[in-house]
Amino acid sequence: MKKELLIVIFFSASLFAQTFRDKYNYKNTSLDVTINPASVAMGESFVANYFSPSSFLENPANLFLKNNTSLFYNTRSLNWIAGTESYKYTSIGGTLRFFFGDLAIAYNEFRTGNNYMFAGTSEERNSTLVFGLSKKILNNFNAGINVKFFNHKRNGTIEFNNQLESNTAVLFDFGLLYSLFNILEMKYSHQLTIGTSFQNFGTDYKEKDYFFGNDYQFVRLPKYFRIGLAYNLQFKNSDDRNDFEILVTSSYKSLLNPLLYEKGDVDYWGAGSQFRIKELFVARIGVFQTPEHLIYYDRAKMIFRYGFGINFPLSKLGLEIPLTISADYSFIPINQINLLYNSAGEQIKSNKSLFAAGISIRMNDLFITE
Repeated sequence: MKKELLIVIFFSASLFAQTFRDKYNYKNTSLDVTINPASVAMGESFVANYFSPSSFLENPANLFLKNNTSLFYNTRSLNWIAGTESYKYTSIGGTLRFFFGDLAIAYNEFRTGNNYMFAGTSEERNSTLVFGLSKKILNNFNAGINVKFFNHKRNGTIEFNNQLESNTAVLFDFGLLYSLFNILEMKYSHQLTIGTSFQNFGTDYKEKDYFFGNDYQFVRLPKYFRIGLAYNLQFKNSDDRNDFEILVTSSYKSLLNPLLYEKGDVDYWGAGSQFRIKELFVARIGVFQTPEHLIYYDRAKMIFRYGFGINFPLSKLGLEIPLTISADYSFIPINQINLLYNSAGEQIKSNKSLFAAGISIRMNDLFITE
């Protein structure tokens, strides 16, 4: 059993390698992992899609029009192999529209739960607190900014000296959203938007890992540039309600501050489609491509994802409350590998799939004073 745990720890460390002495970009944290299950299913491509309450985390300008007041909770698993059952990302937040602009807040966290390693235990956590502001600048043109606070901590056994602490980095995202056209007809409407954002520019970030000494070391956090498109087509019935809706999104993300050995590993791609029927049922499919060398993904190969969602407007119950409850679930296929052996000498396989799930509540026209 100890051998199994050591192997899990080794590969987990390779996935969440600290940037000790600035030798790595500290990626795959609460700062840069997409947790929104709708975006996950559609290739993490919501940089130009403002139809989802939490898509401002990919582009702060997405706090525009569609989500006047909302609350959301999302989670994404990382239990890819034995020993990582408690590994997960979570995100909780909300949006609110005022006359001076659209506001948002979110708290993202990655937590391992208790790990039993060597002679002690540890729990790893990194978190990002996000405040967003978006404002309509011109007709069909929106700008936004996120202010983010990121830190990292490991609670460990004093005897084993495996604690970790960090300062809090203050980071900024800047985003733009532009509607190339928005055509409304009696039977249908369609719109094409383009979005772009720059992420994670701000103060220096340092960590102190007591296993390596008592000095703080500079850590490199990843900076990204994103750009993408979103096309929405809606077919309406005689009551001016959507009978059928198609949403197509695409996104390109580039790592702007790679180290020398990462120069060829900076391009991320994603795209997806969403089909909504009678404003109630949603099906999603997408592809995602990463340049990273991860054990459960093939580098630079298209990774297919899929998911579904249910929307439930309270008006369907005859209530005069403009509130909609939505639930989403997405499947994240990964490579299944043979890695561990149990105490009986039997080989243990990793999981074939991970998941992302979430629930959101949206209410229009609340607290609007314009």
